[in-house]
Amino acid sequence: MLKLAGGSVQPYLLGGPGWYYRSVSPIDGPADDLDFSTHDFGWHAGGGLEVRAGKHFGFHGDYRYTFLDFGDDDDDEIDIPGGGFVGRLLPGHKGSMITIGATLYF
Repeated sequence: MLKLAGGSVQPYLLGGPGWYYRSVSPIDGPADDLDFSTHDFGWHAGGGLEVRAGKHFGFHGDYRYTFLDFGDDDDDEIDIPGGGFVGRLLPGHKGSMITIGATLYF
């Protein structure tokens, strides 16, 4: 996370790796043939804003592109609308998310 300003309102950029592990099992029925798990690794990037409501408390919200694809692999990716020259230069991604939360500082 890279904070772009100080004070009570702080915009920031974020990025880094993410590793996700999923395991799915049915509640009823034959569990052996329906159990599965997956491992996913990918790079994420985004930006956000934190509003400090005091010395020990703040609210934040950010938007993240998840599982960025820089053309190194053959994973499926979401097409960028419009494509063309700019679409070929930008990385593809498998999704995005919005995060809203509160932080306690101590």
